[in-house]
Amino acid sequence: MRILYKGLCSNGLYHIHSFSPSTSQQPYQAMTFLGQLVQSTLWHHRLGHPTNNIVSLMLNKAHVHVSKTPIPLMCHPCLEGKFSKLPFPQHVNKSVTPFDTIHTDLWGPAPSISVDGYRYYTIFVDECTRYCWIFPLVNKSDFFLPLLFFIPLFLLNFPPPLKLFKLMRRGGGEYTSNQLKLFLLNKGISHRLACPYTPE
Repeated sequence: MRILYKGLCSNGLYHIHSFSPSTSQQPYQAMTFLGQLVQSTLWHHRLGHPTNNIVSLMLNKAHVHVSKTPIPLMCHPCLEGKFSKLPFPQHVNKSVTPFDTIHTDLWGPAPSISVDGYRYYTIFVDECTRYCWIFPLVNKSDFFLPLLFFIPLFLLNFPPPLKLFKLMRRGGGEYTSNQLKLFLLNKGISHRLACPYTPE
């Protein structure tokens, strides 16, 4: 190993001062030399992944010439650093039996009230067929009323094996009431809470 430079540390940095040859007392002006032009994408990585405008501005102010990348490459570390959550897996365990799994959600209040005074809407979606049922609601607390209509509709029109289906729902208060839990239990319906803020 060979020591290239010795110097004092100041705030975690080692300053390299410009030298003057022994024949002259005038110090050289500080300057750097590049053996080859470095591509702008490499500078992007070296400078801590700033935006392209910031990289260009920094290099221009430092008078550093770069080789422009002909085709801008997508920086995966930048994308991963800006993701708020990890991507969901591609494979989905989708139900193959109609009306085996029903998803439901409640939306509102709507920005404008309907002619009949509806401000909220609840939706039931069959996972297999993607068939949807939408029920308008005046109040958020009225969610239980369309469910009283929706469940008997299934039990009346479909064979008995379809009585047991899972009701996937969000964790809002309208889905966690004791009245709803007791009703689903009496009908033999297993229900699950979906993770919050995961519409996927």
